[in-house]
Amino acid sequence: MRLHKVLTPKFLLVLLAILCALVLLHGLLSLSARKYAEHWYEQQGEQYKLLIDDASLSIMQGKIELHGAEFQFNNEKAKTENLVVNLSWLGLLTKTFIVEDVRLAGSRLYIHQDETGLSILGIHLSRDNAAQATVQNNNTDHQALTADEEVDLGWSFKIQHVDLNNIILDFSDANLTASLNIDNLTLAGVNEDKDIHIKSAFTLDQLVMNEPKIKITKPFSLSLNSRIQNWLNDWQVLGDVIVQDVEVENPWLPAMGFSELIFNGIKLDKDRINLDGIKMSALVIDDGVLALSEYRVENILYSNHLLRTGMHGFRDWQLGLDLDANMNLLALQRDSLDKSDAASISHSDNMGSQSTDKRQSELKVVIEGIEQLPNSESFIEINNQELTPPLNFKLSLSEFMMRNLNNSKEHVSLKAQLNTDEYDALIVDANMLSDANYGSGEIQISEFDLVPLNGLIAKYLGYHAEKGQFNINIAVHVDNGALSGKSEIFIQNLELTPDDQETMDRISKQLSMPLQTALMLIKDDDNHIRLSIPLKGNIHEPDFSLSDITQKLSQTALKAAALQYVQQAIFPYGLMVSAVQYIGGQVFAISLEPMVIDDEISEAQEEYLQKLAELMQEKQTSQLHVCPQVMAEQAKKSDWQQSATQQAKLIKRYLVQQGGMVSARIDLCQPVVGDKTQVFLGF
Repeated sequence: MRLHKVLTPKFLLVLLAILCALVLLHGLLSLSARKYAEHWYEQQGEQYKLLIDDASLSIMQGKIELHGAEFQFNNEKAKTENLVVNLSWLGLLTKTFIVEDVRLAGSRLYIHQDETGLSILGIHLSRDNAAQATVQNNNTDHQALTADEEVDLGWSFKIQHVDLNNIILDFSDANLTASLNIDNLTLAGVNEDKDIHIKSAFTLDQLVMNEPKIKITKPFSLSLNSRIQNWLNDWQVLGDVIVQDVEVENPWLPAMGFSELIFNGIKLDKDRINLDGIKMSALVIDDGVLALSEYRVENILYSNHLLRTGMHGFRDWQLGLDLDANMNLLALQRDSLDKSDAASISHSDNMGSQSTDKRQSELKVVIEGIEQLPNSESFIEINNQELTPPLNFKLSLSEFMMRNLNNSKEHVSLKAQLNTDEYDALIVDANMLSDANYGSGEIQISEFDLVPLNGLIAKYLGYHAEKGQFNINIAVHVDNGALSGKSEIFIQNLELTPDDQETMDRISKQLSMPLQTALMLIKDDDNHIRLSIPLKGNIHEPDFSLSDITQKLSQTALKAAALQYVQQAIFPYGLMVSAVQYIGGQVFAISLEPMVIDDEISEAQEEYLQKLAELMQEKQTSQLHVCPQVMAEQAKKSDWQQSATQQAKLIKRYLVQQGGMVSARIDLCQPVVGDKTQVFLGF
């Protein structure tokens, strides 16, 4: 008992002294470490300074804390509000240095890269030194491995948990300036025998790239929730990625943005990439030229030269096309593209294409299909304010389905339907090989009102449509690239009024007759027009465009149809019907079979004139020209003109008396001298 009373005060005093020494040592170590860090940083450059509000080191707890650190360098400041590191000393017994927890909050780091290396917080890391150290390490490793001795891994390093909050990284180099805000980043299980769990949220506040020219116009966020399995061996990444509120612009491509992009069910390893799906929301390109409320892709696989996806689906696909006077897209006319930039892009594209053509040719692409999702309001809106009247109409997409898109020369099918109202329809149904060398298709347009297209009609024909409906059925067949088929056209109740005389004259010259005359001749009794136009050419080098098709409809087809109509109306006297005849300065749009009259009209000629009278009765606006011609020998007579005119009058008199014609609809021409005595007839 006495011994206890004696030792207890001494023991307590010794213990207290040890504790005081430890506290003092702890303070000295903390102070020394803090002073050393401040001194070391000041030696890294002129006007470099490190200010630390508070720092502590707990050896017993294995805890390091740093609060309110400010780095001053090159007229810039970087701050770290809080840094906490927790260590575990128990791992030292197994030669393992364990960092249980790292927490960093409220920091801003400046990173700059140039040709010499990397600079972080003003501290330069030379690229040459890093490369030299890598070579030395590789040589050392090689020597150690060739010694054929058992390799002792020695000490190992583990980080069990990392938590970063509100960290701003400012990066810059000659081509890129970016500012990334790590809102939060959590890493768990960073060691060789556990999965790494990653959960993070980033905000990209700024990104400006010089080549290619890309600029992020507003901050966007990225969320990541993933797991890395067996990361030191056969690693695999599993997880999801969400990107939100992206807007990108550059000088020569349309600006684009979307509200959300989600990558679901990512499975990534060294051999393949799998995704359960991709979903994009509220895509807008070039301020509304193209917009989608939703686009999704299912079951994506990339592996061993194969890219395969399931169905693609879109909702509310909206396309706005603003055209100029030549029917070109205004969106493609971008004056901001610098020629040097364009040249550099072209050069880099050519260089890149040489190295990627082979890889692209080996890559097999298979897409199950593309469809419009239910409850969609998709449309194409076409505007041209330079036409008179302006062109402005909307085609609603009521159905769209493509199947089996591929680059393996397999069959691809397409079905689509567009409407301007509840009555008309534009239907496309096609099935052909992916390289378009073989296949067939059909395009149907029904009850399409022509009045909204008056701007186009005036541009290509010089007329306006007072009324009329357009129907067409195009059947196309492609065999080894050769295009064949037929276009059946039906125009109902067409009425045209003149609009532009210059265009009308040009079209009339190309038709060899006034357009109104051609239309008058090919209309049936119900004021309808039916045309059949063959299609031919090569699918890879088409020799027609929209304007060419319009010209074919308004010129070749009308011209052929008009001649055919007249030939049939006066058969069998229509074998010599042709277009464009010049008689005594008169231009015949349609030249009929000429007549040779002796003293009176023969019975056969009466039948001919009777059919001609029936034709003129059916076409009440037609105007007949009767133009006599005599041989040079007969023209020597003094009364040759009177004799020639008398023959023309016989024809007019017969048509007026026997055919019920109005005399004003029959013109007599001035007699002319030619190689044969005859009377020319024509419209």
